[in-house]
Amino acid sequence: MIRLLPYLCLILTFFIGFLHAEPVKPITITSAKFQLNGKKRQLSASGNVVISQGDMVIKSKEALYKSHAQKISVKDDVVLKHRQLTVTSRELTHDIPQQKLIANGAVKLTINDIRAESEQAEYFIKSKQMILSINPHAWQNHDEVTGLTLMLDLIRNQFISTGKSKLRLSADTLEKSPE
Repeated sequence: MIRLLPYLCLILTFFIGFLHAEPVKPITITSAKFQLNGKKRQLSASGNVVISQGDMVIKSKEALYKSHAQKISVKDDVVLKHRQLTVTSRELTHDIPQQKLIANGAVKLTINDIRAESEQAEYFIKSKQMILSINPHAWQNHDEVTGLTLMLDLIRNQFISTGKSKLRLSADTLEKSPE
């Protein structure tokens, strides 16, 4: 099985790359064990799963690729790294055609001087935006914001709150603000 592992990774990368109408960076999945179910058109991976696409890397204990839905679902101690962004959660689904990631369960993220938490987050890879919902909180330096949903613009390094919101500014921020 170990001798076949590099070939399985190559075949999987080749297979996923040809499923898309628009060009998408190839996805590579490595793990200790693969199981292919041709009837259901699913590939499951378990044991130190690493999924990479360009400069994005997802690590977890288990992954399931459904070719008919073109989605990869990972669970158990999920860690996503994409440039300066780090996200941890219980589960994560990568919608390949939409270039969107949905994280569920104890979602925590950090990027630059922003950190945030919620129960659910959607990351739009192309626009570099993340929407946090279900009890979201975000902190930038010592300032805190909560709201119905929080949208993080990762390019501008800022967040926008929607719905009933609460902002708590630190004494440092208040001292620095112009009169």
